[in-house]
Amino acid sequence: MQERVLRDLSTRGLAFARYDELGVSSSDWTRLRAIVDSFAASERVREAIRRFPEEFARREMRGDDYMVKLLPKNVTLPADHPLVTIGLSSAVLDVVNRYLDLWAKLIYTDVWHTIPFDPGRRIGSQDWHRDPEDSTLVKVYMYFSNVDATAGPLEYIPGSAPGGPHAEVWPWKPRGERYPPAAELEQLLGDVERVSCLGTPGTVILCDTGGFHRGGIATEKPRIAATWTFVRPASAKVTSERRFTVESSVDHTSLSPAARFALS
Repeated sequence: MQERVLRDLSTRGLAFARYDELGVSSSDWTRLRAIVDSFAASERVREAIRRFPEEFARREMRGDDYMVKLLPKNVTLPADHPLVTIGLSSAVLDVVNRYLDLWAKLIYTDVWHTIPFDPGRRIGSQDWHRDPEDSTLVKVYMYFSNVDATAGPLEYIPGSAPGGPHAEVWPWKPRGERYPPAAELEQLLGDVERVSCLGTPGTVILCDTGGFHRGGIATEKPRIAATWTFVRPASAKVTSERRFTVESSVDHTSLSPAARFALS
């Protein structure tokens, strides 16, 4: 399964798997699902959903304003938190490191809950864009809700990552324009394939977000997903920083060398 995922990621920039087929432990999945379910049912999420139409009418929405996130900025996580253990598992790291052809840094993890509301236009990262951290990087998404066309699925353009046939369409540049004009991009891309990343709870999506992607508009129900971002070591020093820490009491000798490096 890991070889198949690696092949799809290398040829298309996008791959799908089930968490258990990929090798993520059932205990980690169960622990993370309990956290996600509690978050999705929380008053904080319910209040954000209630307030969103008013907020949308009152101010300009940007970036990821259409979603609620589990973790605060610069959070410190316990070493046994399932977001940490899954992100550092060989099931995930083996594929990421093989794709990047080196040991990666894990710089971000969180749980995202999109707000089911159709504002009639796209907000921030719901437009086609390339991620800014590096020209080649891997994002991993793990679904915890049934994501159909009404749940605002991630959309991806296969072959738009570096080395692909569409890599030179508004190519990635350091500190370059992330969001090309929509009409111009559509004209350049024509009828090339776009993939809507549909899936049931337990679906794992790996994609090189140096390629074009965008969040969908959740019209009827939320997309609830855990996510991890892996970058090459040079970009971790220059264009991106880790947005979480792991408590200092972690016994790093219990981690694999690749996992230790991912956190270093």
